[in-house]
Amino acid sequence: MDSVAGASTTCWRNLYLHWPFCRRKCDYCAFYSEAGVSQKLRTRYFHFMLEELRRFPRTGTARLESVYLGGGTPTLLETEELIELGSVIAALPLVPGAEISVEANPETLDETKAAALASFANRLSVGVQSFREAKRRFLGRECSDAAIDRALALGNNFPEFSCDLIYHAQGESLEDWQDELERALNLPGLTHLSSYSLTVEENTRLAARLGKTFQGDDDLDCDMWRQAGKTAAAHGFERYEISNYAREGHRCRHNANIWKGDTYFGLGAGAASFDGGNRFRQVESIEKFLAGAAPEVDQISPEARLREIAAMELRTSDGWGDDPFWRQRFPALWTNERECAILHDYRSLARQQLSWFGRDYRLTEEGMLFWNTVAEGLI
Repeated sequence: MDSVAGASTTCWRNLYLHWPFCRRKCDYCAFYSEAGVSQKLRTRYFHFMLEELRRFPRTGTARLESVYLGGGTPTLLETEELIELGSVIAALPLVPGAEISVEANPETLDETKAAALASFANRLSVGVQSFREAKRRFLGRECSDAAIDRALALGNNFPEFSCDLIYHAQGESLEDWQDELERALNLPGLTHLSSYSLTVEENTRLAARLGKTFQGDDDLDCDMWRQAGKTAAAHGFERYEISNYAREGHRCRHNANIWKGDTYFGLGAGAASFDGGNRFRQVESIEKFLAGAAPEVDQISPEARLREIAAMELRTSDGWGDDPFWRQRFPALWTNERECAILHDYRSLARQQLSWFGRDYRLTEEGMLFWNTVAEGLI
């Protein structure tokens, strides 16, 4: 799994491409990325990724349902590089109408780059995080109002257009959050909204800056989460995952596939792959990745993996159930005595938060607030 050369035996359904470069790392960000990298190294990484993509398996019946270009900051790529990358992606074994998503930072997206992206991508996800300058400063997010307005106007040119927001920053009120939601949900052409509660992760700039001074208000956090769901629904968006909302027919297919345990190949430093049984994560070092460092392998038992996937599916409005998808991947776990036994022991603990219909399980709307407890009970 050190490169696509070893990937030909797996039926990959989804592809993730990681561009780990940023102008400046945001203070809250815990994802792998690097700032201040030389142009020489960046160019070397770009051409390495192109060559790996050209070697992606094209034999058999497997076809990619989604391609997701994330980061980092993918829109740091030059226009000419985006055009070249797009031509290589277009040559991949894609299903008709495959979802091709790109994450965009408003400060690095302009008209020419947006046109290059629109030539091969059909989904743009704009990382706004906040419309308020003071809140962006608190988050360590360097982005101007003008850049945000420009990027959001360009997003309207894509069939699928998503916006990311962060809530529960220090000093933020329910009224502040409502204003953010209304501004996002009234954007022309918006089909998707991702709304995340601020988490101060270890080893981030935000954690170093705040130390233990930031004390989140759990009740306010829950109220903001409820408010997001209520406001989104009023604008025709359904909550289909704890932090994600979409108009009917506009869910992010890439993420939905991964949440249900579908196979995905991750290409790039720090990227993860899942072959249906084992997970692999590439080294979080650009130099070591380019040198061919072996990925870290997460090998656990089939039942432990199924429990993990069930927990992830319970984050979604569809929940987790007995269907042919799981019987095909974990046949030994599906006997008449064990059907849905994976959740049986949890019933008494989650009686108020967990609903079951036949052999399908899902969290109630309010139960989603207790997902962490549910996940701990399952895993």
